[in-house]
Amino acid sequence: MRARLLRDVRTRYANPIGFRRGDVVQLGACDTEWPAFAWTTTNDGNAGWAPVEWLRPLGDGSAEALRDYSARELDADNGDDVELLDEYGGWCWARDAHGAEGWLPENALRMPPTPKGEKLSLAVKLAGIDEHWSPRVIAEMNDVQFKLVKLHGEFVWHAHDTTDETFLVVRGEMQVAYRDHEVTLREGEMVVIPRGVEHITRAADECHALIIEPRGVVNTGDADSDLTAANDVWV
Repeated sequence: MRARLLRDVRTRYANPIGFRRGDVVQLGACDTEWPAFAWTTTNDGNAGWAPVEWLRPLGDGSAEALRDYSARELDADNGDDVELLDEYGGWCWARDAHGAEGWLPENALRMPPTPKGEKLSLAVKLAGIDEHWSPRVIAEMNDVQFKLVKLHGEFVWHAHDTTDETFLVVRGEMQVAYRDHEVTLREGEMVVIPRGVEHITRAADECHALIIEPRGVVNTGDADSDLTAANDVWV
């Protein structure tokens, strides 16, 4: 799969760590920004971030590497096209037009629409969404669109007069409130909101959800709001 850079990316570490499968390393704390990575020290004393799931703890502060790894990052410019070879924890292992390889943050990449018949990663698609309350299309089935959205705070009261609307929570927790009651959704739970029913969505902390609805539905429905997002925008 190919992607395009949304901004310049420059290497942050002059001497990135690396190890081979079977190597024993010292395992430290996980990163607060990228929790899928832990501070790791190799036998030569070099230290840096490494994927937690690629290391098997040995119980004494050390861990065994389950696969080869390099923390090398890739220098790239806004607008560059790269080939994506692997993905982990919000980062993609990529190859540029000159054959150089390294890690790039997913939030710096614009992913092309995934062809029908091919698998897609919700995590990869979500990494390409920066704004709250701005649904992004990830796939279509006939006239139905599948959209990912990041919610935080409170939306706006509205209704969709011509269609039902489905929310499925991918991560976090959200509320769908009606005029007479409220429904709380947690990871793996969903709700179908009937057409014409006024409702509002809320999330005290950031929540990621999949919306399933017909093509052309405006996120704010019948409401006039500053939160109205551009329609049919893909990620």
